[in-house]
Amino acid sequence: MSANRDEVMAEIRALLVKNFRLNGEDITPESTLKSLDLDSIDFIDLISELERNRKLRFAPNDFAGVKTIDNVVSILAGDAAPGSFAPKDQQK
Repeated sequence: MSANRDEVMAEIRALLVKNFRLNGEDITPESTLKSLDLDSIDFIDLISELERNRKLRFAPNDFAGVKTIDNVVSILAGDAAPGSFAPKDQQK
């Protein structure tokens, strides 16, 4: 991972540990919401925390279709366009 990707991963990991009391060692780029025992409301809470931390607003479909923590990292690091993980019929 590049430095920026590493920083984004560290930020996400810290938020998940703090807000959801997860073990940081269990949070890998390949982790899914399901594997971390998080539901869609938890994911919305995570995105809201990222918005507050980064002083940004994300569009409702920016994170549609993400499957892994790495998908979120890719969007935040600028390696993937927001919404690019959504099914083709839901993309902007």
